[in-house]
Amino acid sequence: MRGLVVEIKVVYSRVTFIHMKKVLIICLHRKERSPGQRFRYEQYLSFLEENGYHFDISILLNEKDDKAFYSKGNYFKKIIIYLKTLM
Repeated sequence: MRGLVVEIKVVYSRVTFIHMKKVLIICLHRKERSPGQRFRYEQYLSFLEENGYHFDISILLNEKDDKAFYSKGNYFKKIIIYLKTLM
């Protein structure tokens, strides 16, 4: 019986790991809500994401709290919102 020769080729794939830098942004308003906030950092987010940064944005005022916070009255709700931001 004749021997069978099997050729095995191992192909190595080159894997490049991109280490993304993580940044936590803690801000008062949700995105595109405050002009000052937009001027300080929001305008740069897309550029920085393209260059290897990942952002986690933590907002202190959600949409419901934002409406109550900037309305007249609702003093009890405003105190609750203030206490939530301290925790």
